[in-house]
Amino acid sequence: MTTSSKKLLVFLRAYNDIDHITPILYKWLTITDIPVDIVITTEKHLLYDYRIEFLKTFQNLTVHFIDDFLSKAEQKLKRIGEIVDKGYSLRKYNPIRMGLSIFKRIFKRDISKEILKKFNNKSIERIFEATIGNVTNRIVIFDWTYTNYVKKVIKAAKDRGIKTISLPHGDWGFSNLMVSLNDINYSCIGSSPPDGTFDYIIYANRPCAMNYERDIDSGRVKLLGSARYSDEWLNIISGLTPKYSNDKSHDKLKIVLFLRNFNYPIFWDEVIRTIKLINQFTGVYLVVQHHTRSDTVKYLVRNYPDLNTNAPNLEFVFDDVHSVSLLKWADIALDLGTSVVYEAVKRKIPVLSMEYLHAYRSNIAHYMESCDIKCRDDLYNLIQTFLKDGTANFYDETERKQFIQDIIDVPDNNILDRYVAFFKSCL
Repeated sequence: MTTSSKKLLVFLRAYNDIDHITPILYKWLTITDIPVDIVITTEKHLLYDYRIEFLKTFQNLTVHFIDDFLSKAEQKLKRIGEIVDKGYSLRKYNPIRMGLSIFKRIFKRDISKEILKKFNNKSIERIFEATIGNVTNRIVIFDWTYTNYVKKVIKAAKDRGIKTISLPHGDWGFSNLMVSLNDINYSCIGSSPPDGTFDYIIYANRPCAMNYERDIDSGRVKLLGSARYSDEWLNIISGLTPKYSNDKSHDKLKIVLFLRNFNYPIFWDEVIRTIKLINQFTGVYLVVQHHTRSDTVKYLVRNYPDLNTNAPNLEFVFDDVHSVSLLKWADIALDLGTSVVYEAVKRKIPVLSMEYLHAYRSNIAHYMESCDIKCRDDLYNLIQTFLKDGTANFYDETERKQFIQDIIDVPDNNILDRYVAFFKSCL
């Protein structure tokens, strides 16, 4: 049980929130002596993520796995509850997927709630007691999420007079509002979590906040800029990122395509045609990265048998290859509306926003005309140009700087200091 007078307790769930919250914690640990406890709530392998390993080099950081606070029986109970409640990690149980799906539908309402209630109450009490039990001034931090577990953690924090903060687990990639697969009437506005339970919710910029909040000018909504794509953090993470290399791509134009999950209106038939279009250029090497939260590649391979996965200039990569590693390798990034490519914009790597492959409008295409790929012809002609002339001078600098000013450096590039100052004010 700690006896410090101030502390941050941070819950991390997945790849994305580690990606966006790590830079804030790095800055906090660099310029304050106030300790931080991290609890990884999902996969144990995330304890060894390269960004978590970097944070472990700081003396005032302690990292826990949530099972550390549970007995063996409770750990099994937790696992069953997760599977029943939301199908967590069902993709790892392919042989019994059907049975679990039926089990989930039949028993979700009665069993999963009871299982998770018992697990939640036990783990939350033990976590609080072990990490911040004797701390006078405390903050509890999550990402943008609002699961049953998060609700209970927030309630437990508020019962103890602890402030709660929601931090970004991504940046908003779109300039339109109807972005979910079946949204045709703005039903998404104001419905996405969190919905007011946190004391403070932080967004990178105003367009991002507008897609989550009904009242973005309320005192609890803060616009602090994008920590993940701040200049300071980009300099740090460049030296941390595992290297990706491929001998087959030597002397070729290297292109990476980042897939999205199936919650977004992607025209998958046309994605396949686009991959084929690129493959016909013998001077190009294409890497397609699947989405970390859905089996996009498996879906494509299964449903499009004409996709030649053995093409000599094509490779599919998975969770073991990081997006940042691919951006350091690539000459060009193809965008389906993911903020991953914001780093490419900052580094002046050409980003081609594939607007003809989806039913929304990406921020990058909205701000920068050279990035706006409206049809196959645009892509074909640009690849021809890149092969002939290289990728230099791709951006209009006025447009690129406006994008950075409005989307990333909000209101200026002292982003990490701004987060630290806000946390201190909360303490």
